[in-house]
Amino acid sequence: MIGIINPVVIVKEHFESLRESASILTLCVLFFLFPAVVAFILVKFAVFPSINFLNSLLTAVSIISALMFSLLFIVLEVGTKIKKDLAEKKQSPLNWRRYKLLRQLLTNVSFSILLGIALILIILTALLLKEQINQLQIMKNIGTWLFYYLSFIYILTLLQILKRSYVLLEHELKL
Repeated sequence: MIGIINPVVIVKEHFESLRESASILTLCVLFFLFPAVVAFILVKFAVFPSINFLNSLLTAVSIISALMFSLLFIVLEVGTKIKKDLAEKKQSPLNWRRYKLLRQLLTNVSFSILLGIALILIILTALLLKEQINQLQIMKNIGTWLFYYLSFIYILTLLQILKRSYVLLEHELKL
């Protein structure tokens, strides 16, 4: 029953697409260590987001996540064209690279939507339970660290989507 909404496949494929793009050391530093350390430092120095900031971020993440759904359809359209080319025996190395890039882009966009949903839930929880969270310092620290950590991962994933979209569209628009 839970299989219908289980996002584990998306997360696994996202990490697989990362491993295809960079070394394990680079990935660990860029996608795990850097966001974790920055989030820790922000919490350590008591840089807690204000209610106005959370409201603004909630709006921004909601809009960006909705736009990511639109990007999925663009990926589908371009992917259909490339699959047609590959089926018609136009199996050039460029078409295979474009196909691989599209698969990675699909995974990254889906992962960013998941991150957006997680951030929205964290922000809504913080807004709805702000009084209770403020009374328990450990909950405030853990929640804030998680918020910052996921925010950095979200930004890095959006930058990765931007780069892959650019490379893909650059190939599509060349004369």
